[in-house]
Amino acid sequence: MAWRRSQEQQLDCSRGLLLVDAGTVLSLTRVTADGCFGGGQLIPGYRLQLRAMAEGTDGLPSIPESPDGEVAQEVFPQEVFPQQTVVAMQRGVLQAMLATIAVAQQNSKGLLWICGGDAALLQSHWSGATELLQLEGDLQLQALLDLAAGISPD
Repeated sequence: MAWRRSQEQQLDCSRGLLLVDAGTVLSLTRVTADGCFGGGQLIPGYRLQLRAMAEGTDGLPSIPESPDGEVAQEVFPQEVFPQQTVVAMQRGVLQAMLATIAVAQQNSKGLLWICGGDAALLQSHWSGATELLQLEGDLQLQALLDLAAGISPD
């Protein structure tokens, strides 16, 4: 779907694209300049990393979740090294995810698409090549709807 949207918007895909799906798992998928799968990377997503730290380390607090299962979002402070433990955990996970994306994007050299439940969080803290950033939170759902309607992915 990211490839199709790039073509529809007449974006330059001559170097391919990197699709970042920010959900339970942070999935990075490289799409080649001719629209083919070029490999990928998977790391735990935002909530999964926070949960793993809390459950796997004595003394670290659990991050409160709202009734809909969303992690309560603290306002991220400007300082790089927050003093509050929960905010320090959130800051560390966010920075790790952003660094992963930045390195992958640097290596792929293609257009960057971010989708998924944490797309807006990542986009609001992204300081990379912003002119290459395309944000589309529900890209997967749009692709599934096209498939259900019999619209070819090509």
